[in-house]
This record gives sequence, structure tokens and C-alpha cells, in this order.
Amino acid sequence: MGVFVSLLIYLHAIISLKYFKEKVTAFGIHLILSLTAISLFYWYVRHYWYPGTLFELEQTWQGLKILIPVDAILGPILTLVIFVPNKKNLKFDLFFIAFFQLVALFYGASIIHAQRPIVIAFNIKEFQIVLATEISKEKLPMQFFVKKSEQGILPVYAIPPQNEEEITQYLFSPTPYYKEPHRYRALKEYVKVLKKLAISPESISLSQITNAKKLDSIKNYIRVNPNSYLFLLRGSLGNKTYVLIDITKNELINFIDIVSYNDD
Repeated sequence: MGVFVSLLIYLHAIISLKYFKEKVTAFGIHLILSLTAISLFYWYVRHYWYPGTLFELEQTWQGLKILIPVDAILGPILTLVIFVPNKKNLKFDLFFIAFFQLVALFYGASIIHAQRPIVIAFNIKEFQIVLATEISKEKLPMQFFVKKSEQGILPVYAIPPQNEEEITQYLFSPTPYYKEPHRYRALKEYVKVLKKLAISPESISLSQITNAKKLDSIKNYIRVNPNSYLFLLRGSLGNKTYVLIDITKNELINFIDIVSYNDD
């Protein structure tokens, strides 16, 4: 409470200064530029690093909630405090503030980028998100996949342990088998297995549905595209959603948010 009162007193002192109009103008310009930059960054993150429902599934907003106040609000407030027309070293001060904002933005972006999903691996009965921090993209066995799969998030079939020795190995290993790139293969090699484990849209309970229209559109899409199947997708934090995949083309069609499905 004391800090809040002190801040109000300090801001009141600022707006009482001789250059109040110029300060507010500089603050407004800086705020617009900062919000524009952070909005573009948010759009890019939402559409390319965490497409569809992955943004909510991976709780990416938690990281942005820290980044946005620091990068979009603190910078303009510092400009409001230090801006005085014709002040000596004003350009240096403004440059330092902008530099501080860029450092904060790049640092936050590097963390969000490092935590982005790069693979969804089929694990026993569902797909599971694998993050960039967990595997190296250079180690993916791309000889088993068509070139277009190199872009974006790659759906793969993770070969489960094949014998008792492998079962024992992964039982005591800190790295689960579905995070081992050398076990990744194209989905089309396991069509029969995947078809048996796919989710029928008709089997989804009415109590789970949060978007009935979207579910209907998925049903229609699957009727027209018979090689497309619906699967459960588990995020790195345990929450679940659905993913629609063409298993013969090894193509991720869309992440589907039609249910409120938490970890069991």
C-alpha cells in the first residue's frame, strides 16, 4: 500500500512539472510503439510457435504476462520520467530505454521459443507434445519424412520398446522413449495401428463439448477426407485437447479445441 501511495505522489509531481504536455506526448508515442511491437510479437507466437489451441494448452500466456508489463509499460513510464525537451544526453537516455526494452523482448522471446512444441509423438494411445528443449531438431530422422514435414510441428510415430531389455531400459531412464528421435517414423508406416486407436467424433460425450459447431465441421471434414483421423493430444503440462491428422500424408491438419479436457 505504501509503495502504491508513493507512486501516486511521484506521478503527481511529474504531471505538475513545466514540461507536462511534452512528457505525455513522448509517453504516448513510446507507448504506441511498444504496444505495436509486442502485438506483432504476440501474433507471431500465436500463429507460428504455438498454433491453434497450443497457446492455451501450453499456458504460453503465463510467460507473456511477465514480458508485456516490462516491455510495453515500463519503457514508456521511464520516458515519461526522464523526458525533458532539449535535455543534454536525452537521445542517449531514450536509446538506453529502447535498448533495455529490446533486451527484455529478446530474452523473453528466447525462453518462449525454446519451450515451443516441435514434435507431437504418438505414445501408446495418444499424441504427446515434445518441446524444443527436450530434443534437438537436427537429430530428427528426416529420411523417414517428406521434406514439407521439416517445417512447423512434425507428427511422428514413436516406436515403443520392442523387447524386455528395452522395456527395462526405459523403465529406469529419465527420458521416455517417445522423446528419443531415433525411434521416430512416419505415421503412414503404422496406419493400421493408428486407425484402431483414433477417436471417433461420434464417441465424444455431449457433456465434454464446448463447441458443437466445430465438432460438426470436423465430422464433415473426416467424411470428405477419409484418411484424416482425430486423436487425443497431451500437452507438456498434462492437459489434453484433440488433434486432426492425415495419417497417410503425415500431415497435421489442425489442433482442435472442442472440449474442456484436463489430465486424469
